[in-house]
Amino acid sequence: MSEETTPILSADVELFEQGLLLLRVVYEEPTVDDVEALNLAVNRPAPASLSNLEREHRKRVWWTAFCVDRAISTELGLRPAYIGVGEGLGYPDSSSLTAEEKEEFYDAELLTAQIKLCEVKCDVVDTVSQLKSKDIAGPYEILGQCLQ
Repeated sequence: MSEETTPILSADVELFEQGLLLLRVVYEEPTVDDVEALNLAVNRPAPASLSNLEREHRKRVWWTAFCVDRAISTELGLRPAYIGVGEGLGYPDSSSLTAEEKEEFYDAELLTAQIKLCEVKCDVVDTVSQLKSKDIAGPYEILGQCLQ
């Protein structure tokens, strides 16, 4: 590859690569901390130099990790790892992709529906865990809020 065809990396990408080297992630046997660190790194705003395809890929990696986290935490009754992280990040959106690029991804509308369902399930579990056993009217009022 000649110097003319070698892509010039932005300072952000170089910094990201240096951070990954410091993490020393063993990809064959990652720990939970490794996965969290990588997901948090992918969640930071994508630099303007990235293509629409790369931006959408980052977004979907984040939302997939979010859904896995929410699904596991609600099933096991644990607190989700990603609370308040990812706010401001848009839902998956294929509108800026070419037809060929769209084929690379799962349907954006279905993934968005899964994300929202994960959020609702987590809200219901949080709400139910706060209910008192002697309160008869409270559960209906609180669960009604979740369903809305």
